[in-house]
Amino acid sequence: MRKIFVMVIILAVHFLSYSQDRFYGIKGGLSISNFWGAGSENVNNEFRDELADLDEKNLSWFAVSMFSSREIISDLVAVQTEINYIRQGKEWESDNKSFQIYADYLYMPWLLKLELPVMLRPGIYIGPHLSLMFAARVKDVADELQGSEFFSGKDPSGELFERFVNVVDAGLTAGLDFDIELGPGVVILDFRYVLGVLNTFNFQPADKTRNYSFLFMAGYALNFGY
Repeated sequence: MRKIFVMVIILAVHFLSYSQDRFYGIKGGLSISNFWGAGSENVNNEFRDELADLDEKNLSWFAVSMFSSREIISDLVAVQTEINYIRQGKEWESDNKSFQIYADYLYMPWLLKLELPVMLRPGIYIGPHLSLMFAARVKDVADELQGSEFFSGKDPSGELFERFVNVVDAGLTAGLDFDIELGPGVVILDFRYVLGVLNTFNFQPADKTRNYSFLFMAGYALNFGY
């Protein structure tokens, strides 16, 4: 096992030393998020007991990103690291009034990308991600819900919700992007799915609520290859 591990490290260093292109760029766009898991279904059922006309909705917000992409095998395989700001959560609507529960994260994926050397240079990527929560809120929660089990012992009218949300989330990111050469760099069109696997809230030990998001972003990157 040690020999295999050493060989993998040597091969990785070898490929990185002969990397042809290194891109640095920024992206921005739209995040569409929601919750999944048994805990999410329980929360919906609790809210419906109080608000019969409850309508579930996705939460839409903007996302911004800084990223670095480096080719391991020229025009074929690359690794990409990013740091993003995203908002994840959910929105509900009742009696033409909407309310939200959400958290803001620094979302950091590590992606392995397969690049196809054809028109628009499509890239298919997948990899793990780590997210760190730095703010959480409830917004415009209906008075009828303040006595629900979900809000038991909490004060949703205060809006601050950080102490009820886990600081760390992690999961899997997968997506597709396109590169369009323009000037000294490339325009990036990026479409991805972000699946969280850890419990969003720290007061649901059994039935967990997890995050998921779709991101649609565009940006620009410069080539600092050598």
